[in-house]
Formats: sequence, C-alpha cells, structure tokens
Amino acid sequence: DGKVDFVEGSLRNAGGGVSSKNFRLYRNVTPDAHNGHWLQMKFTATRTAKEGIGTIVDVWTNGIFHSKQISTGGAQGSCNSLTSFIGLGPYAKADSIIIYWPADQFRNRSVNKYLNVSADRTIHYHEASTQTGGSSHTNSSM
Repeated sequence: DGKVDFVEGSLRNAGGGVSSKNFRLYRNVTPDAHNGHWLQMKFTATRTAKEGIGTIVDVWTNGIFHSKQISTGGAQGSCNSLTSFIGLGPYAKADSIIIYWPADQFRNRSVNKYLNVSADRTIHYHEASTQTGGSSHTNSSM
C-alpha cells in the first residue's frame, strides 16, 4: 500500500534474555484519502560493498529535494533498512534521481542520473562494472 510501517525493540528484557515483548510494531493506518505517491529503491554496487552501503540518492520532485544515504546502523544493536523509501506527496513522478555510488579504493565514484521516474513502485538499481558506464535498473510494483 506504500505506507511505511516500522518496528522498534530491544533484545534484552529485565531477566537478560530475548523476549518478543520488547518489540513494538507501528503500522501506518493513514486513511486512503491521504495517500501520497512514493518510490522505494534498492541498490546493488559492484565495485564496493554489494549492498550499496554508502550510496547516496538524491531525488527531485516539483522543486522539492530529498537526499538519503544507505547505511547499516546508527547505534549499538540498531540497524537501518538497505532499501530507501521516498515519499513524493501528490506528485506521480520524480523529476530526477541521481545516484552517487560509493567510491572504490582509488576514490573513483560512479554517478547515474534518471529523469521522469514514475512513482508508486520499487526500483532496483545496479551499479555498472566500469567507472564511466551507466547503471541499470529493474522495476516492480508493490
């Protein structure tokens, strides 16, 4: 449905063991009348970390700028999704998506740009195997 849900939790309870009671699911139950458009993006790098860790994605939509960096976590015992989710509000497309792939050991960085990208779907971007080449992407609807 394009509405982001998330889980928060702790691996330890007062007794020191793992308990499902320490996890909480937050479901986005926004009424359908308030649904906006969205893009979900996954990244596969070829010259650095396969999971695309360190990739920066910039999305422009109707003069609004969103920027995300793919990272693994922010604190002890935490993690971030390797999938980037961008809300586009009332706009049915992104004007541009610019992907800055992580630099390799020689500090070379690939950059790819896509124009007029339709919303409300998941896109999997793959870094090209050469610095000067483009990347490819596959699309799917959620």
